[in-house]
Amino acid sequence: MSGPSTTVTAALVALLAGSIFSTSALAQTTPTTAPSQPAQPAATATAATTGASATPPSTAVALTPEELEQAYRLHSEGGQYLNKKDYRKAVARLGEALKINPGLRDCWFDLALAYTYAREFKFAEFCIEKVKKMGGDATFLSAELTKARPKEPETPATVVSKGLEPGNVFGITVPKKAPTEAQQALAAQYQSAGGRYLDTKQYALAIEQYKQALGINPGLEDGWFDFTLALIYSGEHDLAQAAIDELKKLGGKTDFLTGELAKARPGGAAPAAPAPANNAPPGLGQ
Repeated sequence: MSGPSTTVTAALVALLAGSIFSTSALAQTTPTTAPSQPAQPAATATAATTGASATPPSTAVALTPEELEQAYRLHSEGGQYLNKKDYRKAVARLGEALKINPGLRDCWFDLALAYTYAREFKFAEFCIEKVKKMGGDATFLSAELTKARPKEPETPATVVSKGLEPGNVFGITVPKKAPTEAQQALAAQYQSAGGRYLDTKQYALAIEQYKQALGINPGLEDGWFDFTLALIYSGEHDLAQAAIDELKKLGGKTDFLTGELAKARPGGAAPAAPAPANNAPPGLGQ
C-alpha cells in the first residue's frame, strides 16, 4: 500500500540512517524567508526561516520511527502556534517534542523564541545555550532577547527607601525621604486610578498609575499588590515576580499573587519548586 503514511515512514527511516529532516521539510509549515529586519515579535522567524538550519538540525537519538514522527509533528504544530503568536500553546507543543527527542536543535531554537516573546527570559536563555551547544547560530535569538528585555531606568534615584533600590527593574524613581501626609494622599489617588484601569483590563495604563503611586510612597502595600496583578495580566511575568519579592519585604501577603502568576505562565503553571539554578524550562532537564 502506498500513500502519505508510507512517505512519512520512509522519511523517518532515512532520519535514523543519518539523513535528518532538512529545513525544506520545516518550511512546509513555517515561512521560508525571514524578514530582512526582524521586528518584534518576529513570530514568522522560526529556525527554518532564519537560516539556523544550515547544518543538520538534530543530533542522533535512538528513537523509534513512531517517536520520531510524533516529535516532528509536535514541533510542526509548535511552529504554527509560534507564527500565530500563541506563545503559550507554542511552548507546550515544542516542549512535548523535546521531551521525546531532545536532540531537535531547531525545536530548541523555536522554543527560545516562544519563551522570549512570552517574556520568560530565564527559560529563553537556557534554550539559547542549548542551541549554541548543539552547534547552532544563536545570533538572531540573542538579538530578539535583548530587544524584549525591560529597559533599565535612565536616571535612577540616589537613595534607598523602604527596600526599593535605586536603578530598580521597575523604572520607579525612589524618593529621597518619607512621604508627607499630602504625598501619601496623592499616592492613594494614583493607586485608585490604577485600580480603575485594572478593573477594565487596561493593564498598561494601570501599571503607569501604580508606578506613580509607588514612586511617591514605596511602602504602599496595597499598591504593590495591585501593581503585581497588572504586571501578571499584562504578561510581564519576570517583573511580577520581582514585585512579589518587594511586597514580601514589606510583610505583605503574596499567596494569591503567586498562584495567579503560576496560572499565567506559559504552559499553565510554574514549576512546583523554584526554577532550577541552570534556568531549565519545566520538564526539560539539565
